Amino acid sequence: MIQKRLRKSSMSGLLKDVAFITILAIFFFVVVGKFGGYIGDYITKMSCKSIDEKYVQGKHPGDGVCIRSKGNVDIKK
Repeated sequence: MIQKRLRKSSMSGLLKDVAFITILAIFFFVVVGKFGGYIGDYITKMSCKSIDEKYVQGKHPGDGVCIRSKGNVDIKK
């Protein structure tokens, strides 16, 4: 009798934990999908500064690139 109650309570707790992790993962993927381009642009912009290149913003979020200047010619990565 105690074992049956213990199994039910631990199974209920496990289902709650799985449901919580699932909701958390869905929320994370929605946020990253929505703001991932902006995060990528920010990282690209910071890396351009660290390697002495110029950051050029793209048409859409996530399309930004670093441009290296050699003489009068710009070389895109």
